[in-house]
Amino acid sequence: MTRSMTGYGRGESPAFEGARWVVEIHTVNRKLLDIAVQLPREWLKFDLDLRKGISQAVKRGQITVKAFFRSENSGIQFSKAYCQALAKAKEGWEETSLSLGLDPKTIDLSFLVGHTHDSDLSLDEEAIKSSLKAAFTQALSELLSMRENEGELIGRDLKERFDGLERFVAKAGSLMEGAPDKYREKLIERIKEVVQDTEVDERILKEVALYAERVDVSEEVTRLNAHIHQARELLEKKGQPIGRTLDFLMQEILRELNTLGSKTPLLEVIRGVIEAKTELEKIREQVQNIE
Repeated sequence: MTRSMTGYGRGESPAFEGARWVVEIHTVNRKLLDIAVQLPREWLKFDLDLRKGISQAVKRGQITVKAFFRSENSGIQFSKAYCQALAKAKEGWEETSLSLGLDPKTIDLSFLVGHTHDSDLSLDEEAIKSSLKAAFTQALSELLSMRENEGELIGRDLKERFDGLERFVAKAGSLMEGAPDKYREKLIERIKEVVQDTEVDERILKEVALYAERVDVSEEVTRLNAHIHQARELLEKKGQPIGRTLDFLMQEILRELNTLGSKTPLLEVIRGVIEAKTELEKIREQVQNIE
């Protein structure tokens, strides 16, 4: 299944100790896998777990993961555990103030809230990790769904454009069928008109034969059909990154079109090559966004 490299997913965990995890994942196209994780400072220990989860599900793209531990109480987590942490911190700061000869009355609620972090709470780390995993799993699921839906649309568009390329290749092959023989006969006729009754030198005839063979595009037509067929097969593969292989095939198709255009003496085929290259450029733009 074709999968886009562009997507977004968001997940929220059930409330835990008056707060909940909110995870957002955003992806854009990139040749390799590049993961950036943003976590609260006190929970950076979970960074590797999130990276591992992403790398198992996504193979290419620039991935940004943002995780927030948000309070359900207007930004202040006044849960039982938090209040206990504040009381303990208050005692510690008051002792420190007295030992320094300062007034402990300056230790008010706003000071304590500003100097007490989630890491100071007596929370169950496994429960926190499980809560984060739930939010992350939901966000990742939404992300993959979006990437697959967009990838399906890209796949349909590519198939239609491949149909157009195949029609051109078939037409070019038909127009150029027997071209070497026709071109050889035409060259010999013109040479005879120039030399008139003089016998044509055998060396000239050999050169004519070699030159005529240069307009033979049967190999280019065969390779173009093979590349397009292989690209179609890639679009049907499931669970595998295909973007880089498709990009390589588009480069090969461009090379064969250039060769075909340089060989053909027919204006109709040359115009067709120009149109095909324009269409191929649109295909390559789409391929750049496939995982």
